[in-house]
Amino acid sequence: MKKQSLLVVFFEGTSSAVDQLATQIGIFAHTVQAPRIYSHIEVPSIMSRGGKTIKMAFDGCGVTNGLTGILFAAGLDGQVHKVMEVVEKMSHYGGVRVVAVGLSRGGIA
Repeated sequence: MKKQSLLVVFFEGTSSAVDQLATQIGIFAHTVQAPRIYSHIEVPSIMSRGGKTIKMAFDGCGVTNGLTGILFAAGLDGQVHKVMEVVEKMSHYGGVRVVAVGLSRGGIA
């Protein structure tokens, strides 16, 4: 029987960087005890070592995409696409449950 894994995703508020711990999103992301990944390429090494929980955390789209991120949430689609790639890769190892938390523009995700 294949195991179920957990992906916890944090989308920071529009003008906040997740590593600054300026909002509850950054604090939550820092508190979750799991390896943080940035790409689906990292999934196999974690899963092959028996990892069950992985986290991803994204800066606000105003931080990553400037004015267009602030006004139109530019960059959010790319962040969501990265999450989708990770879910797809994790699904090769069994079921995947996703918990996502977002603030401000990140809440749109």
